[in-house]
Amino acid sequence: VITVREVLDKASKNLDDEKNTLKQQPLIEADLRTTIGDIYQLLGLIPLSIVHLEKALALHKTHKGDEHKYYKLLRALSNSYNRTDQFDKQLPMLEEAVELSKKLYGENSSRTLGMMSNLAGLYNDTGKSQQALELHHYIYAKAQSELGDKELVTILAITSLGADYHTLGDYVQAEHFYRLGLKLSTASLGAKHGLTRYNLSRLSGLLEALGQYSAAKEFSSQFLTITTETLGEKHQDTIEAKYLVANLYMAEGQLEQAE
Repeated sequence: VITVREVLDKASKNLDDEKNTLKQQPLIEADLRTTIGDIYQLLGLIPLSIVHLEKALALHKTHKGDEHKYYKLLRALSNSYNRTDQFDKQLPMLEEAVELSKKLYGENSSRTLGMMSNLAGLYNDTGKSQQALELHHYIYAKAQSELGDKELVTILAITSLGADYHTLGDYVQAEHFYRLGLKLSTASLGAKHGLTRYNLSRLSGLLEALGQYSAAKEFSSQFLTITTETLGEKHQDTIEAKYLVANLYMAEGQLEQAE
């Protein structure tokens, strides 16, 4: 049986061959590298994803590719940089993506507001928590008004507000927004969606910090079940889920289970 990983690795090797005829069609090569990078990202193989997305970006910049495809590429590469904590590289990607999204889709579109939310999330990741909080409240108000509570970007803003308050140490507000985000994401996006998984993991960590181990384990166990079923044993999110569950066993003194 040939795996998706094997197909991707073979395609990567072929693309890197200087004799490949696609070297004469750089924008088609860029499209293929974007697709390969996206799939590596879905498999949790982030460094390999970055290799292809960076090469695709360079081809787009040199050969002036389609702006819509370029926007998609900026978004994907920004996400991969975030997953590897390369925030200094992510910031210019996000800022460019926000401005391009305003041009292509409008200032109040779901794409633009979603990209602005990612930028605010980066502010939070890099210690600019108050700036992140203010921007997320702005996005939340706009998204509620323009799109409604069931839209992805609205739920993303709610979840992000939970993360902002969590960082600022306001656990009451953080729990409120995480629980609201979990409720809305489960109902509108499904139990297996990335935002649902994220809210489960953050609620687990927050409740553990508050000493509410039983409640925390309920969320971390759900997180582990969903990631294992949807992403597989070796995915980054599944490993994180196992770590969360193990921490809770340790907190309760159940060391064998933790190990």
